[in-house]
Amino acid sequence: MIETVARRLVVRHITRYSYQPGVRLSHAIVMLRPAAFPDQYVNSATLVVDPGPDTLIDSTDSFGNVSTWVSIERPHDHLTYDSTIDVMVTEPKYDIALGNPVSAAVDAASASVDPLIRWQRMPSPAATTIDLSALGSLRLSPRVTLGEALWELLRVFGDEFTFDPTVTTVSTPVDEVLAQRRGVCQDFAHLALVALRSAGLSARYMSGYIETSPPPGQKRLVGADASHAWVAVWSGNSWIEIDPTNQCFATASHVRVASGRDYLDVAPVRGVTIGVPHSETLEISVDTAAVPS
Repeated sequence: MIETVARRLVVRHITRYSYQPGVRLSHAIVMLRPAAFPDQYVNSATLVVDPGPDTLIDSTDSFGNVSTWVSIERPHDHLTYDSTIDVMVTEPKYDIALGNPVSAAVDAASASVDPLIRWQRMPSPAATTIDLSALGSLRLSPRVTLGEALWELLRVFGDEFTFDPTVTTVSTPVDEVLAQRRGVCQDFAHLALVALRSAGLSARYMSGYIETSPPPGQKRLVGADASHAWVAVWSGNSWIEIDPTNQCFATASHVRVASGRDYLDVAPVRGVTIGVPHSETLEISVDTAAVPS
């Protein structure tokens, strides 16, 4: 019997807003603490907010994601969210259902009594239905195996799309990404969701991180030093995670934080301020490092 060895990864994610001359009040929903996922055990997860909040309330949404309501109700000229996550991640085991035809996974998703599995077959606000005829290779054949279809989808992203952080924003529509064939991990995840759901599969958006410095002999993944996004597809037995940006199945270098229909469900920080500043700056730093055993 082969022993499965877990890897320990620690993520430090700092988000800092600076306001000039300042704001009077801030409200935000912060999603920086990991939900429960297979192949991942959370040793600890801390969130430090500066200035100290007047209200700090944790809750869990219908997807199982952990969110924190933060309210600062006094004047401030900066706002910092300092998150540290310490997890043990094991290499995901490939599902035997990868050898079944795509149609079997479609049937399993259609017949599921789990409302979330059925819900994630449907278009979502940021990954709505678009015409894939402009790029026919994104269409999944129901006759090939699920594993073959997913590898082909990853190949398309590698061959026909370019990672470019200068051409899109968090609100860029997925049809624009398809037209220009450029974008970032969030864009590619949304487009992959469209392709998978258009085939009748249940697919969800995965939010988290990837290891900044890879193990010896492995290449550095695109998207390190920032939040990362990929997707998971329901096989009928389990969620199988693929990373369109890096054209690979998720590995023990992927740290999972949250999942949902699309980015809008799992944004790391979203909120409002009262007292519009003359200027606002945002600085984000992320480091994901393995801890030697």
